[in-house]
Amino acid sequence: MRRLALLLLFLAASPAAAQSVCTVVRPGREQSPVDIRTATATPLTRLVTSYPVVQGKLFNDGHRVQVNVHSGSVTVDDSVRFDLEEFHFHWPAEHELVGQRPAAEIHMVHKTPDGRVAVVGTWIRVGARNRDWDEIWAHLPAAGDDSVEVRVDVAQLFGFTDLNAERVYRYCGSLTTGTTEPFTEGVTWLMRRTAITMSRAQLDRLRRVMHRYSRDIQPLNRRVIRYRRP
Repeated sequence: MRRLALLLLFLAASPAAAQSVCTVVRPGREQSPVDIRTATATPLTRLVTSYPVVQGKLFNDGHRVQVNVHSGSVTVDDSVRFDLEEFHFHWPAEHELVGQRPAAEIHMVHKTPDGRVAVVGTWIRVGARNRDWDEIWAHLPAAGDDSVEVRVDVAQLFGFTDLNAERVYRYCGSLTTGTTEPFTEGVTWLMRRTAITMSRAQLDRLRRVMHRYSRDIQPLNRRVIRYRRP
């Protein structure tokens, strides 16, 4: 009985058995993006999402196309709720999957009241025209244009209602932009394996209104990338 109790205690304390919201552990050595080559199936807690249909503000700050959305959330580890603030685009994609870099990537940036950050990342691959993005694409602004109000339906745009129904890679990393390197760490990354598609014409239009906006792959430095095992 004692040996069993000690085993359970060890498992509870094991990094593979629990995934906490990320904090800064090794400054300068937990940067993003990364190449996702290997990942460990782990009994992680379920992700709880809530994304109502709302109006967002679409604009181009000269570096990236972004939509500010102050509604929606993702809860990590049953207790920490991150509220959606905005999503923005990168081309080409920042994260790689086994050395392959898709055409583009969208980052949904969430924050807690005390400033912790969680980012849900979605790859965009070249494929069929994605009509779910037609309204936003019809108003894609050039740098310096006025912002535009757009309808934001996360479930429709990003093609999910339950992130637990797909493989989501979790790891501790950093922001991918900033004024000085290394960029701010302690970011909880939730990178979806399931991509959305857009046509070549749609992606070409994005490239016409914003310059290349993508950071180079960073060393993993012995970090473990995990995904939820049901």
